[in-house]
Amino acid sequence: MDLKQNTDPKVWEDFITGNQSWNFLQSRWWGEILKNEHRDIKFWEIWRNKKLQGVVLLEKKTMTRGGFFFLESLWGPVWLSRLAS
Repeated sequence: MDLKQNTDPKVWEDFITGNQSWNFLQSRWWGEILKNEHRDIKFWEIWRNKKLQGVVLLEKKTMTRGGFFFLESLWGPVWLSRLAS
């Protein structure tokens, strides 16, 4: 399995629409809203056998004490709804 950062919003939205269209918390639109609020957002694609299997919108959150951070994904990742080999 490979991870690749998404650079094409159309690929992202087409994947979301075809597999879990009701999940706006993983949509590119929602990610851009969070970015406009100066949050650290990344869009990742999950690949297996050269086929896109899933996407996940991750937000990096830093704790106020100690400088530790964690990654959060609300209602994600979104996986391919039909089986692909």
